[in-house]
Amino acid sequence: MDPQAPHILKQQNLANGMALTFYDCSRPVAADRWFVKVRAELSMALPERVWQGVAEEDQGLLAAVRECMGEAVVLQLVRERNFIDAAERESVIGELIEQVESNLGSYLADPAFPDRLFSRQYSELRQQCLLSRQVVSPAGDADEDEGPADFSHCFRD
Repeated sequence: MDPQAPHILKQQNLANGMALTFYDCSRPVAADRWFVKVRAELSMALPERVWQGVAEEDQGLLAAVRECMGEAVVLQLVRERNFIDAAERESVIGELIEQVESNLGSYLADPAFPDRLFSRQYSELRQQCLLSRQVVSPAGDADEDEGPADFSHCFRD
């Protein structure tokens, strides 16, 4: 196992059906100094009933968004501190976890939060899929097929 690989610090299931997991992504930066990084991931599986509630006329677009989104909605929150003494590392990790729980805990546990998160991510991915459809390759320009432009009218006596 890679000592630099993130490992799970804490996991909990929220009342709204989402899972909150904290990862330690810290790494040493100098002799006894650490870059302390805690990543919190809030995830929710996407059952078929969620997709049935989506009102999308373009089924191709719905399929593209669904493919991009995958099987779950995931929100990542990162808290970090730099140049922390090795002796203080564990207490700083605890503080960062406590910050997320105290500042965002009630917001993340709100029963309406999963629907809002899904709606926001669906909207963002839908926009990205629409933009990727509109990208036109240079080979598709119609002007190149018509030949060179005629400028003979500019040179009349």
